Amino acid sequence: MLFMERMCFMRFLQLRHFGMGLILFMGLANRSDGFGSKPTSPVPPSCGVPGSQVFTTPNPVRKVRLKSLSSQAFHLPNGQSIDFASDINLIFQSAVTAGAAFAPTDQSTSEDCGFWIEIRGGVSTFVLNAFEAGLSFGYSPSGEAGNSTTHITGKTKVRVGTISMDFSIWECTSKGCASVAATTASSFSTGFDLTADIDFSEVNTSSSFVYQTPVGQVLRNIMTDAMKEISSSPRLSELSWSAHVKEVSASQGTLVIDAGSRAHLLPNQSFTVYASQEQGDTCSLYQAVANAHTLDVEPVSSTLQIDRMIGSRGVKVGDAVMVRPSENGSRIAK
Repeated sequence: MLFMERMCFMRFLQLRHFGMGLILFMGLANRSDGFGSKPTSPVPPSCGVPGSQVFTTPNPVRKVRLKSLSSQAFHLPNGQSIDFASDINLIFQSAVTAGAAFAPTDQSTSEDCGFWIEIRGGVSTFVLNAFEAGLSFGYSPSGEAGNSTTHITGKTKVRVGTISMDFSIWECTSKGCASVAATTASSFSTGFDLTADIDFSEVNTSSSFVYQTPVGQVLRNIMTDAMKEISSSPRLSELSWSAHVKEVSASQGTLVIDAGSRAHLLPNQSFTVYASQEQGDTCSLYQAVANAHTLDVEPVSSTLQIDRMIGSRGVKVGDAVMVRPSENGSRIAK
């Protein structure tokens, strides 16, 4: 208890120094300030006022390996057979990179402790309608759509019928992988309606079909929506991520870790500190030693306030810091 009292008192001095005029010491929580009114600003829950501060579940950037999207070859209305796998995988990498939750890495990149994260997906249905000609083309789970012997050259109006994609995120080790979250996104959910004139005398390759028509943008929108959906999953906190303790201030009840805003950390996010094992082993983690939340976040480091000590070991330099789902709910900070 003396540690928590000291921590709250030091926090009180820090806030007073900045002119906030808060009384944070545990035994003085009900006293009036110098003007005869009780302070109304929030104080840390660890200082005796439950629920007065809201912490969120961190959603740090996680390195991921992108598995190739699955797709099928199909015939264009001009009779040309195409397979747009390489083109949609380039768009996939771009869409994931543009988001805030994941950072694609090379497939050969080695991850700490033998863990890595994969994003898998595929285009399960891709059907467009050349309605002026009264035909459809593309494919669905049941096979290729339309008549592959049809030959239309020149311009014709094309409208999206159904484009559907499935995505999932997996945590992997050398012994196998386990799915953590999944989603399905389609042309219906993006709200993007494609009706365009396509000249099939010029569009006769996969690249020209994807990049010289609005098809590429439709695919990108669907992928972007899917990544937003997965990155907001409350189960994302189950994915491996860790930082390390670089400094400890026992007098102030704070610690500094080697991750900050570049890892998309924010103030008031909750973490658990785990004791590193002998010889600095941070892979065989099991002993939680403290709960803490972020106070100040800089580009490559953050200062955390210790909210609760667990056991008698204490926090030491080299300990691992991992995501802790917020007790205020499973809200993911975006």
